[in-house]
Amino acid sequence: MKLIYPAIALMLITASACKKSNSKQLVFGVWVEKSLRLDTLDFDIQNLIDATEPTVNFLSKPYTDTVLNPVFPVSHASLYNYLLNDNKTNIQLRSHFRSSTGYDSYSILFSTNGTAFTIGKFYNRRSLPAVIEFEKIR
Repeated sequence: MKLIYPAIALMLITASACKKSNSKQLVFGVWVEKSLRLDTLDFDIQNLIDATEPTVNFLSKPYTDTVLNPVFPVSHASLYNYLLNDNKTNIQLRSHFRSSTGYDSYSILFSTNGTAFTIGKFYNRRSLPAVIEFEKIR
């Protein structure tokens, strides 16, 4: 009887660990914005840092915005915490470099083969449409 409880606990831990990895399996890797190819999302950063929440590194090439800031280059690069809902149709993002601790919600749609996704525009590069597409590069 003493061996049953540890065995059940081990099975529950293993099952929950498998469920977590499957739910995030779609977003692992490095993704590039498809039209301009200047911005990337690196979900593999989680393997390099010790973070308690899922984290993605957003890298944005600096550019000059003649309307908003014609003197200094603009960069939207940031680390984001993210939450992906169970049916993978909504992602919530929270920038590490913003004063608010709340998450912003965006629609997300993965391609059937898992090599691309569209997401609501979560950063202000003015030359991009309201819905942007990322494709997996590794």
